[in-house]
Amino acid sequence: MWKDKFIISSFFASFVLFFTAVFFSFSNFFNLDPETSLILRFNSGHGIANFGGFPSLLIFCFSSFFISLLNLFLARVFYNRLRLFSLFLGFLSFFVSVLILVEVGVIISVN
Repeated sequence: MWKDKFIISSFFASFVLFFTAVFFSFSNFFNLDPETSLILRFNSGHGIANFGGFPSLLIFCFSSFFISLLNLFLARVFYNRLRLFSLFLGFLSFFVSVLILVEVGVIISVN
């Protein structure tokens, strides 16, 4: 598995996007008071749907990291049996990391 460029590059890009999301969230929300609530979800029809704090935002980011680690482990396990499934897991972790990065960007722009 470690010689397959597509799987390794997708997981590497996934972890880079994860660290980018964490960097953006730390750089924008690190100096906030602990009591300050952030708008985590905004619905254009009904208004603000979900409040949360900086720890909630970090939970979103670290959940992406653990999903990517789990996908990396499963891709390594299934590589010899089903290479297509390993490729799917690699690109799935990349897609989840992109979604988390977009989510962090939207939370930054709304707040």
